Amino acid sequence: MNNQNVSAPRGVNWFSVAAVICLIGEAILLSHAKPAAQAPPPVSVLILSLMTLFLGAGAIIYRIQEKQHWLFGRWLGVAAMTGGMLLFAVQAVALHKAQEVSQFRHMSAIGNACLAYAGRHEGHFPPNILTLLNDKLISVRQLSDPTNALAPITLPPNWKHVKRRVQIAAINRNSDYRYVGWDLILPNSAAKGKLLGSIIILFRNTQTMTTSGPLGFADGHVAYYASGQLIKVLAACNKARKKFGLPPMSFAGIANTSSTTK
Repeated sequence: MNNQNVSAPRGVNWFSVAAVICLIGEAILLSHAKPAAQAPPPVSVLILSLMTLFLGAGAIIYRIQEKQHWLFGRWLGVAAMTGGMLLFAVQAVALHKAQEVSQFRHMSAIGNACLAYAGRHEGHFPPNILTLLNDKLISVRQLSDPTNALAPITLPPNWKHVKRRVQIAAINRNSDYRYVGWDLILPNSAAKGKLLGSIIILFRNTQTMTTSGPLGFADGHVAYYASGQLIKVLAACNKARKKFGLPPMSFAGIANTSSTTK
Protein backbone atom coordinates (compact mmCIF):
# COMPACT_ATOMS: atom_id res chain seq x y z
CA MET A 1 0.00 0.00 0.00
CA ASN A 2 1.54 3.31 -1.12
CA ASN A 3 1.82 6.10 1.37
CA GLN A 4 0.44 9.32 -0.03
CA ASN A 5 1.42 12.72 1.29
CA VAL A 6 -1.67 14.54 2.45
CA SER A 7 -1.21 18.30 2.86
CA ALA A 8 -2.34 19.65 6.18
CA PRO A 9 -5.42 21.87 6.08
CA ARG A 10 -4.71 25.59 6.17
CA GLY A 11 -5.94 27.17 9.37
CA VAL A 12 -8.32 30.09 9.72
CA ASN A 13 -6.77 33.24 11.13
CA TRP A 14 -9.34 34.24 13.72
CA PHE A 15 -7.64 37.57 14.34
CA SER A 16 -8.34 38.43 10.71
CA VAL A 17 -11.98 37.41 11.04
CA ALA A 18 -12.40 39.51 14.18
CA ALA A 19 -10.69 42.49 12.52
CA VAL A 20 -13.08 42.31 9.57
CA ILE A 21 -16.08 42.18 11.91
CA CYS A 22 -14.82 45.30 13.71
CA LEU A 23 -14.22 47.03 10.37
CA ILE A 24 -17.77 46.29 9.22
CA GLY A 25 -19.14 47.59 12.53
CA GLU A 26 -17.06 50.75 12.20
CA ALA A 27 -18.32 51.33 8.66
CA ILE A 28 -21.96 50.87 9.74
CA LEU A 29 -21.61 53.33 12.62
CA LEU A 30 -19.89 55.92 10.44
CA SER A 31 -22.62 55.65 7.82
CA HIS A 32 -25.14 56.69 10.48
CA ALA A 33 -22.97 59.41 12.07
CA LYS A 34 -22.41 62.16 9.54
CA PRO A 35 -19.73 64.62 10.67
CA ALA A 36 -20.76 68.01 12.02
CA ALA A 37 -18.78 70.89 13.49
CA GLN A 38 -19.82 70.14 17.07
CA ALA A 39 -20.40 66.38 16.66
CA PRO A 40 -17.17 64.36 16.41
CA PRO A 41 -17.37 60.62 15.68
CA PRO A 42 -18.88 58.65 18.58
CA VAL A 43 -16.60 56.89 21.04
CA SER A 44 -17.82 53.52 19.75
CA VAL A 45 -16.30 54.32 16.34
CA LEU A 46 -12.96 55.10 17.95
CA ILE A 47 -13.06 51.87 19.96
CA LEU A 48 -13.86 49.77 16.89
CA SER A 49 -11.14 51.54 14.92
CA LEU A 50 -8.55 50.74 17.61
CA MET A 51 -9.76 47.15 17.85
CA THR A 52 -9.43 46.79 14.08
CA LEU A 53 -5.84 48.02 14.27
CA PHE A 54 -4.89 45.73 17.17
CA LEU A 55 -6.60 42.68 15.71
CA GLY A 56 -5.07 43.35 12.29
CA ALA A 57 -1.63 43.55 13.92
CA GLY A 58 -2.39 40.34 15.78
CA ALA A 59 -3.37 38.65 12.51
CA ILE A 60 0.12 39.29 11.13
CA ILE A 61 1.86 37.34 13.91
CA TYR A 62 -0.86 34.73 14.55
CA ARG A 63 0.66 31.26 13.88
CA ILE A 64 3.19 32.91 11.64
CA GLN A 65 4.93 29.65 10.69
CA GLU A 66 1.76 27.90 9.54
CA LYS A 67 0.12 28.10 6.17
CA GLN A 68 -3.17 29.87 6.52
CA HIS A 69 -6.52 29.73 4.74
CA TRP A 70 -6.48 31.30 1.29
CA LEU A 71 -9.42 33.56 2.20
CA PHE A 72 -9.29 33.88 5.97
CA GLY A 73 -5.55 34.23 6.31
CA ARG A 74 -3.36 37.00 7.67
CA TRP A 75 -3.66 39.05 4.48
CA LEU A 76 -7.33 39.62 5.33
CA GLY A 77 -6.32 41.05 8.70
CA VAL A 78 -3.84 43.39 7.03
CA ALA A 79 -6.56 44.53 4.63
CA ALA A 80 -8.98 45.13 7.51
CA MET A 81 -6.35 47.09 9.44
CA THR A 82 -5.64 49.27 6.40
CA GLY A 83 -9.35 49.79 5.76
CA GLY A 84 -9.92 50.79 9.38
CA MET A 85 -7.21 53.43 9.22
CA LEU A 86 -8.57 54.79 5.94
CA LEU A 87 -12.12 54.97 7.29
CA PHE A 88 -11.05 56.88 10.37
CA ALA A 89 -8.83 59.22 8.32
CA VAL A 90 -11.68 60.00 5.92
CA GLN A 91 -13.97 60.71 8.86
CA ALA A 92 -11.37 63.03 10.44
CA VAL A 93 -11.00 64.97 7.18
CA ALA A 94 -14.78 65.24 6.82
CA LEU A 95 -15.08 66.51 10.40
CA HIS A 96 -12.43 69.20 9.84
CA LYS A 97 -14.16 70.24 6.62
CA ALA A 98 -17.47 70.59 8.46
CA GLN A 99 -15.73 72.72 11.10
CA GLU A 100 -14.23 74.98 8.43
CA VAL A 101 -17.64 75.46 6.79
CA SER A 102 -19.11 76.43 10.16
CA GLN A 103 -16.16 78.75 10.80
CA PHE A 104 -16.81 80.59 7.53
CA ARG A 105 -20.52 80.84 8.32
CA HIS A 106 -19.81 82.40 11.72
CA MET A 107 -17.40 84.96 10.28
CA SER A 108 -19.73 85.78 7.39
CA ALA A 109 -22.64 86.24 9.82
CA ILE A 110 -20.61 88.73 11.87
CA GLY A 111 -19.53 90.63 8.75
CA ASN A 112 -23.07 90.85 7.40
CA ALA A 113 -24.30 91.92 10.85
CA CYS A 114 -21.81 94.81 10.72
CA LEU A 115 -23.26 95.88 7.37
CA ALA A 116 -26.80 95.62 8.73
CA TYR A 117 -25.82 97.75 11.73
CA ALA A 118 -24.18 100.33 9.46
CA GLY A 119 -27.34 100.50 7.38
CA ARG A 120 -29.29 101.48 10.49
CA HIS A 121 -26.73 103.97 11.86
CA GLU A 122 -25.89 106.34 9.01
CA GLY A 123 -23.16 104.10 7.66
CA HIS A 124 -21.19 103.74 10.89
CA PHE A 125 -19.87 100.24 11.62
CA PRO A 126 -20.51 98.95 15.16
CA PRO A 127 -18.06 100.12 17.84
CA ASN A 128 -17.63 96.54 19.13
CA ILE A 129 -19.02 93.03 18.93
CA LEU A 130 -21.06 93.51 22.11
CA THR A 131 -23.22 96.03 20.23
CA LEU A 132 -24.08 93.35 17.66
CA LEU A 133 -25.03 90.95 20.47
CA ASN A 134 -27.20 93.52 22.22
CA ASP A 135 -28.95 94.37 18.94
CA LYS A 136 -29.52 90.63 18.38
CA LEU A 137 -27.76 90.78 15.02
CA ILE A 138 -25.54 87.84 15.99
CA SER A 139 -25.61 85.12 18.65
CA VAL A 140 -22.93 84.24 21.19
CA ARG A 141 -22.46 80.90 19.42
CA GLN A 142 -21.18 82.73 16.34
CA LEU A 143 -18.22 84.10 18.31
CA SER A 144 -16.81 80.57 18.57
CA ASP A 145 -14.36 79.11 16.07
CA PRO A 146 -15.25 75.40 15.64
CA THR A 147 -11.77 74.58 14.28
CA ASN A 148 -10.00 75.28 17.58
CA ALA A 149 -11.62 72.25 19.31
CA LEU A 150 -12.62 74.33 22.35
CA ALA A 151 -16.01 74.52 24.02
CA PRO A 152 -18.38 77.11 22.49
CA ILE A 153 -18.49 80.50 24.20
CA THR A 154 -21.28 81.00 26.73
CA LEU A 155 -22.39 83.96 28.84
CA PRO A 156 -22.63 83.74 32.65
CA PRO A 157 -26.12 83.83 34.26
CA ASN A 158 -25.56 87.33 35.70
CA TRP A 159 -24.38 88.73 32.36
CA LYS A 160 -27.05 91.43 32.07
CA HIS A 161 -26.11 92.87 35.47
CA VAL A 162 -22.42 93.32 34.59
CA LYS A 163 -21.20 96.82 33.68
CA ARG A 164 -20.96 97.52 29.98
CA ARG A 165 -17.22 98.19 30.10
CA VAL A 166 -16.68 94.81 31.74
CA GLN A 167 -18.98 93.15 29.19
CA ILE A 168 -16.98 94.61 26.28
CA ALA A 169 -13.70 93.48 27.82
CA ALA A 170 -15.07 89.98 28.43
CA ILE A 171 -16.35 89.63 24.86
CA ASN A 172 -13.08 90.90 23.40
CA ARG A 173 -11.13 88.49 25.60
CA ASN A 174 -13.28 85.38 25.06
CA SER A 175 -14.32 85.74 21.42
CA ASP A 176 -12.38 83.52 19.02
CA TYR A 177 -12.50 86.36 16.48
CA ARG A 178 -11.02 89.83 16.68
CA TYR A 179 -13.08 92.71 15.34
CA VAL A 180 -11.26 95.78 13.98
CA GLY A 181 -13.95 97.58 12.00
CA TRP A 182 -15.21 100.07 14.59
CA ASP A 183 -13.92 103.19 12.83
CA LEU A 184 -15.34 102.43 9.38
CA ILE A 185 -18.13 104.40 7.73
CA LEU A 186 -19.91 103.15 4.64
CA PRO A 187 -18.91 105.38 1.73
CA ASN A 188 -21.33 107.25 -0.50
CA SER A 189 -19.19 106.96 -3.63
CA ALA A 190 -18.93 103.80 -5.69
CA ALA A 191 -15.15 104.24 -5.93
CA LYS A 192 -14.74 104.05 -2.17
CA GLY A 193 -17.34 101.31 -1.96
CA LYS A 194 -15.09 99.01 -3.96
CA LEU A 195 -12.39 99.44 -1.32
CA LEU A 196 -14.55 97.71 1.31
CA GLY A 197 -13.64 94.36 -0.21
CA SER A 198 -10.00 95.00 0.75
CA ILE A 199 -10.50 96.18 4.33
CA ILE A 200 -10.13 93.46 6.96
CA ILE A 201 -12.54 93.76 9.86
CA LEU A 202 -12.43 90.26 11.32
CA PHE A 203 -9.76 87.63 11.89
CA ARG A 204 -9.00 84.82 14.31
CA ASN A 205 -7.35 85.64 17.63
CA THR A 206 -4.54 83.24 16.73
CA GLN A 207 -3.91 84.96 13.39
CA THR A 208 -0.32 86.04 12.62
CA MET A 209 1.59 86.86 9.46
CA THR A 210 2.87 83.27 9.37
CA THR A 211 -0.47 81.57 10.10
CA SER A 212 -2.84 80.82 7.25
CA GLY A 213 -6.57 81.17 7.81
CA PRO A 214 -9.82 82.96 6.93
CA LEU A 215 -10.26 86.72 6.96
CA GLY A 216 -13.53 88.69 7.07
CA PHE A 217 -13.80 91.89 5.03
CA ALA A 218 -15.91 95.03 5.30
CA ASP A 219 -18.13 94.09 2.37
CA GLY A 220 -19.23 90.93 4.20
CA HIS A 221 -17.23 88.29 2.31
CA VAL A 222 -14.85 85.80 3.93
CA ALA A 223 -11.84 84.28 2.20
CA TYR A 224 -9.08 81.86 3.15
CA TYR A 225 -5.46 82.92 2.68
CA ALA A 226 -2.21 80.99 2.94
CA SER A 227 0.55 82.51 5.05
CA GLY A 228 2.47 83.56 1.94
CA GLN A 229 -0.47 85.72 0.81
CA LEU A 230 -1.03 87.60 4.05
CA ILE A 231 1.58 90.31 3.50
CA LYS A 232 -0.08 91.37 0.23
CA VAL A 233 -3.58 91.15 1.73
CA LEU A 234 -2.63 93.28 4.73
CA ALA A 235 -0.84 95.80 2.48
CA ALA A 236 -3.97 96.11 0.30
CA CYS A 237 -6.08 96.53 3.44
CA ASN A 238 -3.91 99.34 4.79
CA LYS A 239 -3.82 101.03 1.38
CA ALA A 240 -7.63 101.07 1.38
CA ARG A 241 -7.76 102.22 5.00
CA LYS A 242 -5.48 105.12 4.13
CA LYS A 243 -7.93 106.28 1.45
CA PHE A 244 -10.61 106.29 4.13
CA GLY A 245 -8.33 108.38 6.37
CA LEU A 246 -7.86 105.51 8.83
CA PRO A 247 -4.67 104.34 10.58
CA PRO A 248 -3.02 101.10 9.42
CA MET A 249 -3.76 97.83 11.19
CA SER A 250 -1.89 94.65 11.90
CA PHE A 251 -2.89 91.23 13.18
CA ALA A 252 -1.59 92.30 16.57
CA GLY A 253 -4.52 94.75 16.65
CA ILE A 254 -4.65 98.53 16.80
CA ALA A 255 -5.65 100.96 19.50
CA ASN A 256 -9.38 100.78 20.08
CA THR A 257 -10.58 103.52 22.38
CA SER A 258 -14.07 103.85 20.93
CA SER A 259 -14.80 100.12 21.29
CA THR A 260 -14.34 100.25 25.06
CA THR A 261 -16.13 103.48 25.82
CA LYS A 262 -19.35 103.34 23.81
